[in-house]
Amino acid sequence: MKKHFFLISLFNLLCFQISIGQYSQKSSEPFTYEANGFVRFNDVTVTNTGATPAINLNNTFKIPAAKIQFVKVNEIIHPTNNYKCILVQVVPITASYSRASKLKGLIPAKSYTDPLVNNLVYINSNDNPKTFWIKSEDFADLLSNEYVVKRYRKLFVPQFTYGGTLSIPFKLRPQLNDSVHLKITPEFTLGGYAGFKFRLMRYKPVFLDIVASAGSTFLGINDNNTIKETGQTKSNEDGLVLGFTRTIGAILDYNDFQIGIVAGRDSASGEIGSKWVYNNENWYSLSIGYAFLSKTTGK
Repeated sequence: MKKHFFLISLFNLLCFQISIGQYSQKSSEPFTYEANGFVRFNDVTVTNTGATPAINLNNTFKIPAAKIQFVKVNEIIHPTNNYKCILVQVVPITASYSRASKLKGLIPAKSYTDPLVNNLVYINSNDNPKTFWIKSEDFADLLSNEYVVKRYRKLFVPQFTYGGTLSIPFKLRPQLNDSVHLKITPEFTLGGYAGFKFRLMRYKPVFLDIVASAGSTFLGINDNNTIKETGQTKSNEDGLVLGFTRTIGAILDYNDFQIGIVAGRDSASGEIGSKWVYNNENWYSLSIGYAFLSKTTGK
């Protein structure tokens, strides 16, 4: 029993180190920016007269139509006005294409031609792959007001996620027999989790997390939830017992607010814990909360 207690205590310390020591990692999902309102991009011309090409930031401009995508190439200092500028490049716009019908000729093939081609005001397929510039401060304002939004390229692609958890879940423990009825118990838990995160929407931070976790928990044990030995006359000692918990769950995550369903099992330590009626029995929980220490890796 002492060895079992020591291993649980060691795991508890490791989980504590995970939860406080690794909280700054960010997601690296690929994305492009997309025009969602009036945006003005200034022209950029490159002069190759010298040994090093010169970038000229012009005052003439063009407007990306709604849903036009672009990527941020670089950030530089304006050569004359001494403020920061962002260089952007428009994602190539398809000039025309033809899409055959799935019914093999029963319905005419659909065709598309860029309606803004040769337009002098709006960015169009003639601007592939042209570079434009915008003041960094203006770009930040466009993002905050959602005139420009991030469009994530891949949906339903698994990203590895991990982190530390500090929680007090309310565990629903089903009825075991006529004398052990359904109970809901709140118990302090400290541990770590790992799993996969799936993005569900291109523009909003909505994810489905499938995770497994393990950690240490404190379990309340008393006369009402312990096994009585035959002929036992002395009551069991009440108190908190250190235990090991493991879970698996599916969690919906929106802007770090999470709601999901979790199932798990607890193993109590010590002599008292060995008589606990819920030892290694399933429990269930509705998980609702805010993710303070979530981390994600991914491409």
